[in-house]
Amino acid sequence: MAESLGYLLAQSYRITSTQTITTTDDRGGPTNRTVAAAWYRTRLANGAGTAHNDPAEFLAAVTAALGSLYWLLTIAPATGKVQFTYLGATSGSINLSGSPTLRALLGMTGNVPSTATGTTYTAPHQPTHCVFAAFVDPDSGWVDQPQRYAASSMPDGTVYGWHDGRATLRRQGAFKLLPKDSGFVTSLSSTSTQAYPVSSRWLSPSTGEPAQAPPWSAVDTVVTAHTLECGITWGDLQGVLSGSVTAYDKVYLTPEMASAARVTLSIPGYDARRDVSFELSYAGAGSL
Repeated sequence: MAESLGYLLAQSYRITSTQTITTTDDRGGPTNRTVAAAWYRTRLANGAGTAHNDPAEFLAAVTAALGSLYWLLTIAPATGKVQFTYLGATSGSINLSGSPTLRALLGMTGNVPSTATGTTYTAPHQPTHCVFAAFVDPDSGWVDQPQRYAASSMPDGTVYGWHDGRATLRRQGAFKLLPKDSGFVTSLSSTSTQAYPVSSRWLSPSTGEPAQAPPWSAVDTVVTAHTLECGITWGDLQGVLSGSVTAYDKVYLTPEMASAARVTLSIPGYDARRDVSFELSYAGAGSL
């Protein structure tokens, strides 16, 4: 049975210097195109790029740099991978060797080859800094937490005290049946993000942030997303990608995420699949 992707947890990341990529298309070339230094998030964002909680949408920024009359970057609904569609009259190609950071963030390991008008090239990997899943179970839903409240009940039944008038919401969800690693992504034909990074990054997933070469893993996000605003869609990814759903949740990993075991076998004794548990704090409603 095919795994239909329904969930995406996307974290903010900062590109610290102007990035240059090169196009050859109807306009001639090779021609350098630049993507500005800023804060970005893939797909679940609609900001100006000034901070991690105001990220610009990455694929839109790259599309604008390439020229939206000639190139369109989208997420493939079936696989979660970036698609490069050429809209020009003849054919076009993109050389990403001048920006290993953008290449990695797009899920690429090389360049976009010559692509005919109206056709699409798909990246070999999902974009980094994203965790895609077909299943989340269990899912607690948003649960209210104890309030900051200091009060006392008086003998006559009245209550005096102080509270800040705020509510705190947390949600626990296990991204379920993720393939263990890239080998099982292939053997299982899974569309979900793998649980573990390549073995060379097991002890240092944040090395090279945000330019780690794909494939990305859920553990990469567990380690690198602390204190950064993330976006998440709960079961609505297909609607987000089609444009019929424009809402998502802004969240943070809770502090407790750093002090608890998060990766478990999906099925005891079966090595191919892992569940990765996330505990998230609600930070507001996002709109695309």
